[in-house]
Amino acid sequence: MLDYLGLKHESAMIFNALQETVAEGNTTYDLGGALRTSQVTECIMEKVEGGPDSAP
Repeated sequence: MLDYLGLKHESAMIFNALQETVAEGNTTYDLGGALRTSQVTECIMEKVEGGPDSAP
């Protein structure tokens, strides 16, 4: 959706944060992990907000 709206950079930031989160094993029960959806969302948000292009 973000790509479609022309927000390619933002889309890539979220996608990369998601990939890192899953690679670290931070997943929900249905994917073999032990976290709740809200916990996985927090992990992703921390990566996006703490990224090199995040606002101060």
